[in-house]
Amino acid sequence: MASHASTFLRPGLVIAAGYNGYGGSYTTAAGHAAAEMAITNSVPDWLPEEIFSPRRLLSDEPLFLTERKGLWRVAASLCKQIQNVNQKLSEALILQQPTPALPTSSAAQILRPAGESQSSDSVQPESLGAFQSFRKFSREELADLLRLMRRWDLIKDTVIFTEGSPGGTCFVILEGAVDVSINAHGQQQFLSTLHAGSVFGQMSLIEGVPRSATCSVRSDAILLEVEREPCERLFNSGSTMALKFLATLNEGLISALRGADLRLMQLECAELQRGSVEMPTAPLFSETDAAERG
Repeated sequence: MASHASTFLRPGLVIAAGYNGYGGSYTTAAGHAAAEMAITNSVPDWLPEEIFSPRRLLSDEPLFLTERKGLWRVAASLCKQIQNVNQKLSEALILQQPTPALPTSSAAQILRPAGESQSSDSVQPESLGAFQSFRKFSREELADLLRLMRRWDLIKDTVIFTEGSPGGTCFVILEGAVDVSINAHGQQQFLSTLHAGSVFGQMSLIEGVPRSATCSVRSDAILLEVEREPCERLFNSGSTMALKFLATLNEGLISALRGADLRLMQLECAELQRGSVEMPTAPLFSETDAAERG
């Protein structure tokens, strides 16, 4: 069932949009942009210029999803939104009762998994192409993409990286599952579990910022790591494969933002419910009133 949203900006003007259930993040961004433009009469810096280009009428495909500049600006905007939501999540978790800490191997920063990675030559392109996010790639493109990656075979409870550590790489889960958590109350508070086909770590790769969360292996996993330097070479090539991969990174960011939003909403709802239960019920009449009415 399609979802829909509408926003009244001023009398006589209504902006409405319909999506298939996977456009919540775009809906929010579009509503924010529309409101800002209506109020300030100027286009936000983060809004891709291609949206207003007449060239968008020459193709059935969205222009802003087929050009590097637009994709990069969308990625940067999503990274900032995720950082904001993660900050709110941390604040909300502080208000909650502490939950058991997830396993960590050290209090020190962990930049990457223990051990050594290996070539991804043993990974078949079809293994990567089986995931929804990579089905847009041809077999030759997947083979080229795999040459940019390193393979990690990790056992359960291995810490991949910790929150606040320097990053610069992202990972694709080929097999297994990964837990994501953030620090609150001095403990690693669980946020979500990522499964095979998920991409994580893009914020550090795109923005060059420290890791925003801690990721650890939930069940024995095979990961593919992409470092910044080969990524930059790929993006600078301007190839179709580069645009597809950047779009894949954006899809992962949208999924991360959706998951963080949902977790924050759950925490806020739980806090509201707890507040309503703890709130004392005031009597309809005071004892004085009752005496006078008696």
